[in-house]
Amino acid sequence: MSKRKETKFTPSLELLKPSINIIRDNLLIYFVLAVLPSLIFGFQVARVGSNPDFSVVFSGVFFGSIISLLLYPPLTYTYLQTAKNKRVELSDAFRESYKYFWPLIGTALLSGLIIIIGFILFIIPGVIMLRRYLLAPFYVMDRKMGVTEAMETSAKESKEFSSSVYGIIGVNVFFGLIGVIPIIGQIIGAILQILYSVAPALRYFEIKAASKS
Repeated sequence: MSKRKETKFTPSLELLKPSINIIRDNLLIYFVLAVLPSLIFGFQVARVGSNPDFSVVFSGVFFGSIISLLLYPPLTYTYLQTAKNKRVELSDAFRESYKYFWPLIGTALLSGLIIIIGFILFIIPGVIMLRRYLLAPFYVMDRKMGVTEAMETSAKESKEFSSSVYGIIGVNVFFGLIGVIPIIGQIIGAILQILYSVAPALRYFEIKAASKS
């Protein structure tokens, strides 16, 4: 039965096109929440590279962490809403998403810690943990779940449709490998990853529909 459900899923690489279309139709909010922070991060990296002083490194890491923390909830909200073909205003993204601020941050931190430990112990457990919890933030915001419930549900549903989640991971890894090529590859890889960033939300809704059928 599960295999029959999985055949309905869009091939992972083909999710690039709808992801691009969604970002194009919501260009301003994605520029503010995704592109601009990436440019700021790139500037901080260049600044640290040219002046590897401790204070510069610390301020760069601290500033980048604060920006990422503040933008994570509205960006997650934007992924979910635009994946449902809804228009999102920047003010709405901040107002509505901060209702889930602490559960989202808790899920991200706990999932990230488990994934990192998995990779430290051995690569395969890390990949499995990544599959289990990649979509967990969407369960928090879309289904109003707590941290542990969201992680448990994400792990359960992603296991049933594991190949569809591993496909998303594989495409992101491929785009990341393009970044190994100096300068031009780094630029292209970063652009592709941003353009593909709605794909996990699109996959989440496919899994959600398949789980209910």
